[in-house]
This record gives sequence, structure tokens and C-alpha cells, in this order.
Amino acid sequence: MQRGLIAFLGLVAIPAGLFAQSNNYSYILRTFAGALPVLGDGGPATSASLLQALAAVPDAVGNLYILDRGRNSIRKVTPDGTIHTFFAPQAGGLLSALTVGSDGSVYAAVGVQVLKISSSGTATVLAGAAPGSGGDGGPATAAQFTAIQGLALDSAGNIYVADGNRIREFQAGGNINTIAGAVAAGFGGDNGQASAALLNSPHGLAVDKSGNLYIADVLNFRIRKIAGGVISTFAGRATPIGPTSGPAASIGILPSGVAVDASNNVYATDSELLLEISNGVSKVVAGNFTSSGPFTDGPATAISLVTAVNVSVDGSGDWFVVDRFHVVKGTPDGQAHTVAGKVPYGGDGGPAFSALLNQPAIAAADARGNVFIADNGPATYNSTGRELKQC
Repeated sequence: MQRGLIAFLGLVAIPAGLFAQSNNYSYILRTFAGALPVLGDGGPATSASLLQALAAVPDAVGNLYILDRGRNSIRKVTPDGTIHTFFAPQAGGLLSALTVGSDGSVYAAVGVQVLKISSSGTATVLAGAAPGSGGDGGPATAAQFTAIQGLALDSAGNIYVADGNRIREFQAGGNINTIAGAVAAGFGGDNGQASAALLNSPHGLAVDKSGNLYIADVLNFRIRKIAGGVISTFAGRATPIGPTSGPAASIGILPSGVAVDASNNVYATDSELLLEISNGVSKVVAGNFTSSGPFTDGPATAISLVTAVNVSVDGSGDWFVVDRFHVVKGTPDGQAHTVAGKVPYGGDGGPAFSALLNQPAIAAADARGNVFIADNGPATYNSTGRELKQC
């Protein structure tokens, strides 16, 4: 008799072919391990679940906005640590990027549109009308977008969009133009006009107080900088393999998120690490090259970051790293702690129904009725086998 089991999101199921009567036994589908993620709205943010968070951005008064891609919503954590759903698109389009203006306005990318969202959750379309690559030189509201992966604002009201392999710029109510990159991916143009340069899958964007733009040029393994219309490599080189500390031009990095603090220190997420780049030198400020934990509180360089995808900073110099299922806050004293979400793993030694599974892939039972589960979530927080033992 076939004994294979499949599992998905904590629900472990017997294949359909086993539901038939066989050898005088009846097989019934039931959940016997794991717990479905709890939304957590109205409660402590550290008890809520985040399903593939992509960005976390603070405002000037202590609120934290989180793009929860798995729920296709923006969650808001208030200064008292309470979380609730702030915005969810009513129809069509996935949220893909998020930023917050100095006045507290929230900007988000939904499908091929850039929205401005009021404090009451009302959205206004600022740019985007259809998929494609056209629209430069015309109204931003009529522009086409390929794949929006990053947003940033400057103090002059310019809005920057990482779209496909380009960086595009517009102001609300104005025209849109490409300021760097082309439809086709590539690398080139350093020390020349950014409008003639090539990029390869830019994601995170950040603007410093002087108006310089930093770009996480992901598949070129570099952070690029545009200053006065001229582009250059700020950090990284032709390979992501190499040291992460030392001269910025010599490090190996696969950047996805980028941020700049008030002192012009640049932060970049690099898979399992958060890097700080200052005066041409890179150093690790969070993460430890291991996925074995701890995942929550402690010295920032001792915690584990498994899939750090984005970073932001606030006016106090605190940084916020999005590590897929939780958001970690770091302070200037070198400490870090989780401020929202939780690592989706736990329950060993206790009742199976109280356990957490992180996207289990397959399970099998032995002759004594013990069940073994391959618990290997997408961010590999717990790539392990777990056993349910009969009592």
C-alpha cells in the first residue's frame, strides 16, 4: 500500500487514491501537525504572522509600514507595538514596492501602477496605466510599466521607480522619464551620464539628503550611485563572491535593498547579511553567515538573517531589516530585536497541534505509526525533518 503523504502550509494530507476502502481500513483527511499563520491584527506585532514581507518603512512619528506580499496588503505597526492592516488592493495587481514620504504619506506599487495612499487608506493613482515600456516624455498617469521593484522619494517631490531594467522619475501630476538603464539588461556607463547607462534588475532605491540616488543593481552585483546625472559604482564588483568587509569596490555583494541614514551611511541587504558602507569601506552590521539562529534578539552581528530582502532607516539611526517572515530592528548600540512577525518554526517537545511548520514538503509514516515531515520552508528557516511520535 502506498504510504506517501504530501503537505502544504501545515496541512498534511493523504493522497486522494488512499481515500478508498482498502483492507477494511478507512482513510480520513485531517490536520495533525502545524498551525495556520495567525493574522494578528489588533494585537502585538511580534505575535502576528507575516507571509513573505518585502519592505518595512518607518515614518517620522514612529509608525512602521510593512508590505506583506503573502497577504497582498500593507500592515501598520503603531508606536505602541500594535499591528493592523492599513491597505489592501481592492481588485487586481500585487503589491511590490513601498516607501513613505516625509509628510507621512504612503506610496506603493500595485501591479503596473504607483499609488499614493492617504492616512485613511484611500488610494490615488500617480502613475501607470498598462503593462509595457512606453510613456516617457508624457504624463506619468499614462505611462506603461514592466515590473516595479522599488520606490524612493526625494525632498523635492521627485518619485523614483525601479522598473524592469530602468530607473524612471516623475512628480505627481507631471511627466515621466527614464533617468538610467534601458529596456534590455546589461552593465555599462559608469562615470558617464546615467541616461546612457545599463542596469540589470534594479530593486531597492534610496536618496540621501543631497539628492543623490542609490540603486541596488541586483544582477550586476553592485550598488550604483547617481549624482548630478552621472552614474558610478558605489560598492561591489563583477561577482557576488568575495569579502563583505573592506574597500567597497572590492566586496562581493548580491544587493536587494538599500537605505541611507542622515549621516550618509549606506546600508544594503546581502542575503544573510546587512552591510554598512561609509567613507568607501564596508562592514557587516547584522547577520552571521549561518541560518542556525538565533533569529530574534541579541547583538546584531550574532543574529541569523536567512533572506534579508530590504532595509530602511529612521531619523534616530535605527535600521529595519525585512527577513521574509519577520522585521528586525537594529539600534546604534549594536543590538537587534524583532518588532513584527515571527519565525515560523517551533513546538518541538510539545503537542503536534501547537507546532509551527514552515511550508512542509513531504511526509511519510513508518510501520509503528510515527510520521516524519520534511519541514523546509522557502526561506530555509527550518530545513529539517520533524517526527510525530505516537504516545
